[in-house]
Amino acid sequence: MCHATWDWMAVLPVVLWGLRTAYKEDLRASSAELVYGATLKVPAEFLDSEELDSNPQIFVQEFRRQMREIRPVPVAHHIRNRPFQYKDLYSCSHVFLQVDSLRGALEQPYSGPHRVIDRISDRVFRIDLDDRNEQVSVERLKPAYIAVELDDQPAASPGGECSETPSLRKGVIKVYPEQAKNTADFQCS
Repeated sequence: MCHATWDWMAVLPVVLWGLRTAYKEDLRASSAELVYGATLKVPAEFLDSEELDSNPQIFVQEFRRQMREIRPVPVAHHIRNRPFQYKDLYSCSHVFLQVDSLRGALEQPYSGPHRVIDRISDRVFRIDLDDRNEQVSVERLKPAYIAVELDDQPAASPGGECSETPSLRKGVIKVYPEQAKNTADFQCS
């Protein structure tokens, strides 16, 4: 095959056949084995008159050994992960709503806080959105932790020190729409 001949088209099928039956170390098989599932006969095997062992017990043992070496191909998992949900979402009075539209780099991803009117199901809430009731999926909601201020000022603590716990006024909600900050007042004397 390595002869300098002008009739290389006549030799090409034999060369390609040799390339396809050659054992590839990285694949641990020949390309013909991968395509056809069996090895191709090479010219020396056509003339080989060696008889195969006809003992079925040896065949079964060799077959079992080869089957034990085969490892399954890992399958792709098409399981959709559940989105994160806040534990406090089902007990809060106000929520933030995720903005679905395209937004600029410095725009807030959430609007609100919005008052929760009703929990229709575990997956859908009805919220007060700009003086109208909207049904929204919980995947778009985030609980709003809003500090409530106390109505009356309690007496100052003895010793003139600040108390360790924040004092909150009942019934009044502080909402800062431009910053959406949560605040708490500490009582000091």
